[in-house]
Amino acid sequence: EGVIGILTVSDLLRFRGREVLCLIRNIEEAENPVQLGSMRKEVGKVLRILVSDGAPASEICRIVSELNDKIVTKVIRFAEEECGKPPCDYAWLGLGSEGRREQTLFTDQDNAIVFSSHPSKGCRDYFRRLSSLVVNGLQGCGIPLCKGNVMATNPKFFGSLQDWKDRTTRWIVNPTPDEKDLMDSYVFLDFRTIYGDRSLESELRGHLMKHTQRHQS
Repeated sequence: EGVIGILTVSDLLRFRGREVLCLIRNIEEAENPVQLGSMRKEVGKVLRILVSDGAPASEICRIVSELNDKIVTKVIRFAEEECGKPPCDYAWLGLGSEGRREQTLFTDQDNAIVFSSHPSKGCRDYFRRLSSLVVNGLQGCGIPLCKGNVMATNPKFFGSLQDWKDRTTRWIVNPTPDEKDLMDSYVFLDFRTIYGDRSLESELRGHLMKHTQRHQS
């Protein structure tokens, strides 16, 4: 799904849609991280154009979020090229403002990774390396590290689907969560798949809803 899926064609044309679509194409065709980093700088120029054209703040945030999604996707593909084929299905999740599509140019990283439950140690090693490459690659493109460490390189935001089910269940049923767990859970609840297998997100969301309803009843 692209910008056209978020805004109407007339909105795009009204708010410099040609520049937005051209930038999306350039991001998708970037051949290396250096080129991708320069594309991130172009997002700032598009933002200034949108502001000068009087685009609503809500639409600007969604356009910037869409452009950032394209950059994240490209960084992940570069990381996959370096790591090799993933050993199982996985999903890269955007959290917080990224999950809500409310990003600005000054938003830092908020992300997590979930992969199919898998018994091998090599699987976890693969996704640890992938997560590190992606997080560092995004930083190289001008998307800062999260000051609160809400990133897939943090063990609290990394794990198999079963890990995530266990973790979120603890968040839900714990009657006296500490402040950090409470903040982490609030950020995580706005999650969405930016890249990968959306069925993992769907299953985790279903698990959350079921246990939330059970705990509230």
